[in-house]
Amino acid sequence: MKEYRQESRTKLLNCAKEEFLAMGFEKASLRRICQKAGVTTGAVYFFFRNKEDLFCQIVSDTAKELSALGNALLKREFHEPKTGADCDVRLMEFLYLRKDEILLLLEKSAGTRYASYSEELYGQMRKMFSLFFQRFGNRAADPELIRILVEMRMKGFLELLKGDYTMEQILRLAQQIGIYADGGFRQLTAGQNQVTDMEN
Repeated sequence: MKEYRQESRTKLLNCAKEEFLAMGFEKASLRRICQKAGVTTGAVYFFFRNKEDLFCQIVSDTAKELSALGNALLKREFHEPKTGADCDVRLMEFLYLRKDEILLLLEKSAGTRYASYSEELYGQMRKMFSLFFQRFGNRAADPELIRILVEMRMKGFLELLKGDYTMEQILRLAQQIGIYADGGFRQLTAGQNQVTDMEN
């Protein structure tokens, strides 16, 4: 009986993940999820409080781990700037291995307690980008520039996740994007230093 219950729960989680990815949380149907899982609707409420609890059970671990990893990698890059491309590879590896959960969190979570997760993650990155400019430039960067750079970086990661790439291709591309981004950042901060020198 215990094995049967665990099997039913696993089926529900797998079918729910497919439904949420296809429809988003708000348009997802518990009835369709149960039909695909081969269980009654009542089975959902045996394992989960409601549809949101079902969604949260799928993404909660990934959400916590991504926030912690992102913060750790940004701090590492801040103290060791040359590790930027390697940090991008490490992050991309995590995103690739949790692809479905990441897409649910960033694009399909409207209507759940994770609806603001994407903005919180972007905010964390904007804060660190601002600190990078303050440390390596002579004046604070334009907040709008930082917002755009963060959007570009995250959209690049999402583009890789949604593409038909192998892990090897993903990591190689992530490293190359990281090298490109690092070069652009160096040019921006060098430009700030030159402007400051001209003003003095």
